[in-house]
Amino acid sequence: MNYTWNTPSSPNGLITFPDNNGNQTGCMYEYYAPMVVQRTVKFDGVHPALVQKFTYTTAYSDGVQKATVQTTVYSSNGSTNLGTFKTVYNYAFTQFPFSDPDD
Repeated sequence: MNYTWNTPSSPNGLITFPDNNGNQTGCMYEYYAPMVVQRTVKFDGVHPALVQKFTYTTAYSDGVQKATVQTTVYSSNGSTNLGTFKTVYNYAFTQFPFSDPDD
């Protein structure tokens, strides 16, 4: 199996931390996490049996507080090129309550 990675041109994640004044979103950190853009499977080590290409989309709502991420995977038979299949994965915002470890 061979993976091809890439770093996105725009941030693909956001983390917020409370500031010293108690503002829960006082400090924001955007990050650029590397992502898989292609996976190739070769059972004999030479001929591709499966090629998968990945695309990613991040959409923010409620300012930058809530993100929805969509991953689209295009899968094809690498050796006979019989067709391409599209699979879409959606990941939605989930919020966990912040608790102060000193409480």
